[in-house]
Amino acid sequence: MITAKDKEAEYYTVAEGDSMWAIAENLGISFTDFVDLNPDVDPDKIWPGDQLLYSPADPKLDVQVKLESTVVEDIPYTTSYITDSSMYNSQYEVVTAGVNGESQVTYNITMVNGYASSSEVVSQVTLSVPTGRVVKVGTKKTLTISSSQNYGVVKGTLSSGYGWRTDPISGLRAYHNGIDIAASCGTSVYAYASGTVTETGWNSTRGNYIIIDHGGGLTTRYLHLSAILVSEGDSVMTGEEIGEVGKTGYATGCHLHFGVFQDDEDQNPFDYL
Repeated sequence: MITAKDKEAEYYTVAEGDSMWAIAENLGISFTDFVDLNPDVDPDKIWPGDQLLYSPADPKLDVQVKLESTVVEDIPYTTSYITDSSMYNSQYEVVTAGVNGESQVTYNITMVNGYASSSEVVSQVTLSVPTGRVVKVGTKKTLTISSSQNYGVVKGTLSSGYGWRTDPISGLRAYHNGIDIAASCGTSVYAYASGTVTETGWNSTRGNYIIIDHGGGLTTRYLHLSAILVSEGDSVMTGEEIGEVGKTGYATGCHLHFGVFQDDEDQNPFDYL
């Protein structure tokens, strides 16, 4: 179907103090084009109330075409959550992976001058139903960040984040598998969650350190301590004091290096705190 559609002409009404030059500049058109659009007007003699053409009518033909199109579209899956008291509240497990369904949709589409102007669904047939995603989340309590001065496991200020950084001692680019929280030496350090102390000790890198196994493959590490207040094999509770901040081992000052590992792979502690 072809229909005629005109763009109407647009005029400017001259106001007191106007000049054709200033009007053209304000309208964003060239002075020459403005004069050409108004051949019967003397550019030096315009009066308030005069109507000056600045955008002529634009008659054109619109080409309208109606089409039918059939496509296959996704039906998004939904996610549901179940709780597990044996897991920590920072842990989750995907029990069932979500899978989108599919539907066959037929549209009536109106094209105007080669572009889709409107569309209407004519029919829709479900080809497959979606499979819902099921996620198990833990409810056991862990320590969490409560402020920029309290990171749960210790009260202090973040001095180095997780991931690649410039090593503060060597000055070289190096991977940091935990976070550093600066605090005065002797500041109490607390267990992130309940668990069993699997290792304590000292070496030239970690200094005095503690490793706690929280079950389910989750472990936490506490490095550079000035004092260790637990022993291997001890059971600890969430928030129990286990050591004190120090600067032992590979350290430039008093701080706690806190690391989180899942199945022996380092994790970003901020995803757990």
